[in-house]
Order: sequence, then C-alpha cells, then structure tokens
Amino acid sequence: MKKVKSVSRAIQILNCFSFEKPTLSLKEISELSNLSKPTVLRILRTFEEKEFIEKDKNGKYRLGLQIYKLGNIFFYNLDIETIAEPYLKQLANNTSKTVHLGVMDKDKALILDKIEPDEQSIRIMMSRRGRNVPLHCTGIGKVLLAFQPYEKRKTLLEHMELKKYTENT
Repeated sequence: MKKVKSVSRAIQILNCFSFEKPTLSLKEISELSNLSKPTVLRILRTFEEKEFIEKDKNGKYRLGLQIYKLGNIFFYNLDIETIAEPYLKQLANNTSKTVHLGVMDKDKALILDKIEPDEQSIRIMMSRRGRNVPLHCTGIGKVLLAFQPYEKRKTLLEHMELKKYTENT
C-alpha cells in the first residue's frame, strides 16, 4: 500500500503528544518523532496555521482547538455503550460477575452501562446506569482513579470525603 510520506510525518508529530507530555519543545518533538528539526518546524507551522497545534508563551507546542473539535465530532458520534456491550457481556459471563462501564465525573464515577452475567450469582449489586458512585470504595471508582495522572489523583484524594460505606471501606 502506497503511503504519503508528509502525512505520515505529520501524524508522527501529533503522536508525540500525550497526557504525560501535553506540551513539547521543538527539540523534544524532533527527538520523539525521529525527524529533523527543520522538517518538524515546517510541519508545526502548517499545523499552527490550521489550528491543529498552538505555541504557548514559553515557545512550547501543544495540541490546538482543531484537534479538540475533531475529537468531539468523533466522541459525539460514538455509541460507546453499543460498541462495548459485547465485550462487557463476555467479561461478565466469563467471570460470573457484574461488569460496569464508566467515566470520571468530577470526584465520582458515572456508570454508563451495567451488565449482569447470564447465570447470576447470589450477590446482586444495587448500581445502575446514570448513577454517580464514589471513587474510593467501588471497583469502577478505584480503576478510574488508578489511571488518572498522579497530580490529579493526589488532588482528588486530598479533597475527597472518604466516607465509610461498609466495615471494609
């Protein structure tokens, strides 16, 4: 399959940005992408003109508003529950446990979907779709909290009311 080299290079540059490294210098982008500084600079200037990349006051680069807009188009046209449902169902049946799909909602977890196994065990959970649950004492909350950047996790835990819900909380 024939590829367009300049598009591949541009994508290499976009892929340098991450949650851990949201802002990067020209040198960092060049090193991470394995592209020369002049090549990176030409692509960055094009990205800046089209609002895919912004340059901050310190001369570092970050993803721009156009990336956000495109991401929102994708997100709002993505039916995540429908896509995830067969995998959640398989996981629930393989483990004989209730499985949740959720997202962070400020300092809580928001349950987007809940799947029970076909052969229900005695233990029935009172969780339901659309409900916010604490982060510190629920399985889904602990998973979501564990994968937050360190600083966000630290801030959340410092300001969170660690209410005891059971004797094992």
